[in-house]
Amino acid sequence: MSGHVSQILEGLTEPGRVVVFCDDTDIDKSPNDWLVPGLRILCAVAMTSEHYAKLSAAMQNRLQALGQSEFHATEIVNPPKSCSWRQVSVENRIAALAFLRDLLAEPPTKLYYIFVSKGQYQQLRQEAQALGHVNLGHKAGLKRVFLLSLFERLQASGIGTVLVMDQEKSGGPTVENWKGGAFLLGGGPITADSASVPGLQLADMVAFCISRYVLKRQAIIEEQGSPFDNIALETVAGFEGRIEFLMKSAQAA
Repeated sequence: MSGHVSQILEGLTEPGRVVVFCDDTDIDKSPNDWLVPGLRILCAVAMTSEHYAKLSAAMQNRLQALGQSEFHATEIVNPPKSCSWRQVSVENRIAALAFLRDLLAEPPTKLYYIFVSKGQYQQLRQEAQALGHVNLGHKAGLKRVFLLSLFERLQASGIGTVLVMDQEKSGGPTVENWKGGAFLLGGGPITADSASVPGLQLADMVAFCISRYVLKRQAIIEEQGSPFDNIALETVAGFEGRIEFLMKSAQAA
């Protein structure tokens, strides 16, 4: 199975496909009174395989020029002491994040997302019963709602689709078995290491930008945001007309 999955990942740039990359992030403790705590964000970046071929090539070239192996937004903005991004100047790190912003601003890339707090998950779970029985905790249940909603939209295109999710545990790429996901190439969503899949690095960038914008929104409004904060805002705003909140009835913040 692992060999078959690896072949699918190696073929992400083959013409005639839709490729989708998913990531998630959490805001456990809110530093702002107006922001609900326990916020979980999931997002998916979708594009044609032809467009992905262009973006992934550009990303590999930029990484090589910077002497880096992976774009990881959190490490670009706040690199730990042991992180190789710490050796990159602030100016070049700002430019690297802006580079990813510009890639994501190019159509036909589309963004699907959802964010819900622990406190509001119970309401969301009740509303999600129309899609299937959801008797899970916040993290697992929201993932189920997110994927079921995403499957519905992707399957309607009738085009061969690969969906890749960031791998939470170490190991080789695997296929997860999800009801409604059998139409995907490989038979279901594929989990993989983001270091080996540039598309997952783009999804990481989007998840970071949504989270950063939510946290820094007031500073941005007051024109006190950092260059990184402003890039986060510009990245999210750049999806205008190409963005969909998968559970519009859920009010997360």
